[in-house]
Amino acid sequence: MKRLFFFLILAHISFSANIKIKPGDIFIKKGERFTLEIFAEEFSGLTGAQLNLFYDSTKLGFEIATAGSLFDDIGDFFLPPDDDKQRVLIAAAKDYGNIENGSGTIALIRFLSLSEGWNGSLTLSDIILTGTPSDIPVETITNAYIHSIPTTAFDNINVYPNPWRSDKEINPWIVFETPDGSDIFIYTISGRLIREFRDVRSPTKWMLDNQFNKPISSGMYIYQIKDRDGRKTMGKIGIAK
Repeated sequence: MKRLFFFLILAHISFSANIKIKPGDIFIKKGERFTLEIFAEEFSGLTGAQLNLFYDSTKLGFEIATAGSLFDDIGDFFLPPDDDKQRVLIAAAKDYGNIENGSGTIALIRFLSLSEGWNGSLTLSDIILTGTPSDIPVETITNAYIHSIPTTAFDNINVYPNPWRSDKEINPWIVFETPDGSDIFIYTISGRLIREFRDVRSPTKWMLDNQFNKPISSGMYIYQIKDRDGRKTMGKIGIAK
């Protein structure tokens, strides 16, 4: 587990606060990025904050943190050599001026998902909120939960060229790259079935024709792909002859 350590110097005014990670539930696939928001609410008299965010570094890769709405700029990261869990220190500050109480974003943090098919949490701890005239108690802490979605064969479906244009394409067909054994259905925009391919072996070429091998006209069409397990996905195809 790695620990992100935030030291935040605010020129905000706060007296009590709730701290949460937004969104609370994150659904992500391997290789995708997502951004968390560390959010403070219901404060009055807040002048500073310090917190730790724990995450599993074998599952997530920390990429960057930027200042939220409570700050004007954010400092550099550095790794104290005496910390065996790797601590990232962030310093941020807000200029003095017209300050309001209420709620705001402390920081935005971006991660990269490194694996799939797991569930875990992002946990805030050791939160210290400083204020005027004294430190501010944290009433509630809301953490976030990661739901890593396994990659399926449907994630590798390709339909191209899309749109198909006669002034740009040499080949008079559209290619469907799908899981083997899938069924492909092609409909008009009004929902009338005009072409189907059963139990295909990828790739499948559609010659821009209907079930009677007659050329179709220009327009927008809908395709549906169903795999052997009954899972379905849909999309649109544009054709300009």
